Amino acid sequence: MAYTTAAALMMLLLPLLLLVTPPVDAVFSDACRPGGLYCEAGGALSSQAGRFASRWLSVKGPCSVWRSAASWRSAATSAFDPQSLKADIKTSLEVDIVRGLVGQEHVTHEIVNAVLFKVQNPDTPCILHFAGDHGVGKTKAAKAVSRALSLHRTTRYKFTMPDAGDALLLISGTAYEGMPADQLRQYLVKSIVDHIKVHPFGVVLIDEADKLPLDAVRVLTPLIKSVEYPEHPGVSLSRAVVILTSDFGEQGRTRGKSSEQVRAEVVAAMATAWPGVSLLDVRTFPFLPFSKQSALQLAEVLVRGTTCRDRRVQRVQFLETLPASIVQALDASRDIEMRNGRAIVQFVESIVDNRLATYFASAGSDVTVEVTIKVDPVTGKFRLNVKPTTMTKDAVGALANVEL
Repeated sequence: MAYTTAAALMMLLLPLLLLVTPPVDAVFSDACRPGGLYCEAGGALSSQAGRFASRWLSVKGPCSVWRSAASWRSAATSAFDPQSLKADIKTSLEVDIVRGLVGQEHVTHEIVNAVLFKVQNPDTPCILHFAGDHGVGKTKAAKAVSRALSLHRTTRYKFTMPDAGDALLLISGTAYEGMPADQLRQYLVKSIVDHIKVHPFGVVLIDEADKLPLDAVRVLTPLIKSVEYPEHPGVSLSRAVVILTSDFGEQGRTRGKSSEQVRAEVVAAMATAWPGVSLLDVRTFPFLPFSKQSALQLAEVLVRGTTCRDRRVQRVQFLETLPASIVQALDASRDIEMRNGRAIVQFVESIVDNRLATYFASAGSDVTVEVTIKVDPVTGKFRLNVKPTTMTKDAVGALANVEL
């Protein structure tokens, strides 16, 4: 009897408890980031300790598009002018980095301020170094900077990142081992100069800069010093944003270390990898491993973003405990500790995006749906219930209320 009374009292008090529970900071807006999985779709994070019951969350789509799919800026704009686009660049950086770079809040504002200072002072060198473990957001941050400084979504270059905009030139630190020095210099100098001529305010991303062969380091040193190549006088390198990344791999080398400890380790590693090169103008940003709370945030960002990644998904519903179930499933195989955010992205792709792609391949491109994501309480497997809201007459019987 006492138990029944206590349970009844708890049910009466539950709505009040949920109302007075301090909310988690609102980190989402009704906007979809172009070109990536890290979309936003209205509302504050719901995953928080101290909740007494699980609620169903519903995210209605499609989310508003922050920039058009074909061109992020006006089609009439033929040249990138950072001064006239300052407000748009700031918005882009705040959406993609301040709100979107989960688990790296200690560096997000510094990165944004560094890029905005560069926009205000285009001839001042801007050399950023993102360093940390595998899968913690270094490349994501570099692509976000490039998107902010891009005129169009599409890119002229074949070997680059399609979701980074047209301002990015990618130089891989592991791609030139064994290449003859003269051939390496000719290739890199031509790539950089051609890119700067088209995108004088563009981004040069030197990925895994600590793994470059010495011949490549010598060729790329003018970028760090912001001086011209002697064979191309008049082509200034100072207006480009140069971003270096250092990847410590999947071993969790930075786990348990402070940002200053990571910074010191990075500086020492770069001094060895780039001998004789002054790195005083390089600003190092240590990226830390994910905490469990960061993993929960990212899992929820990705689930909520289903309506952004596929505009045919009109609504996604899930229990607020779903992010914890995703993290638990990954933690059981130690993937989060070893691979951080990238493992969460791949896992959500496997349980949501890939299954929806199979569904739409059968249903057709003109179908819109509502999706409910559940966890089987017995097997622990993730299930999708797909309910069509509009579809062709031929497909109604076969594809209505499909569970994947």
